Amino acid sequence: MKVFDYSIAVASALLATFAAASLGHGQAGNYPDRPVTIIADSAPGSSPDVALRFFTDGLAKVWGQQVAVVNHPGANGSVAAHAASEATADDSCSKAESNSRAALSSAAREKSVSLGTV
Repeated sequence: MKVFDYSIAVASALLATFAAASLGHGQAGNYPDRPVTIIADSAPGSSPDVALRFFTDGLAKVWGQQVAVVNHPGANGSVAAHAASEATADDSCSKAESNSRAALSSAAREKSVSLGTV
């Protein structure tokens, strides 16, 4: 059941993110006006990937635009982060990541974090 709860959490976070993005662009015209790419840091077929694809199917129907999921797993999300940083800055690309990776990444950016030996 824990995997299912995690998938719901990922989908809920993405829904909130894209709902906010849609509200912000509502005054500038129809958003999105071109296909959207979402870069995922999870492996194809994993629980976060399945939840993301389920969510993007709904977005595609609501927006009337194609929403593509591109997986870049590896290096604890750094590969996907690099791919997102290289993407065109035109609001047609976004990055989805898991909560644990986001928390660890932000903690590592704030200061040097030593995880020690497990």
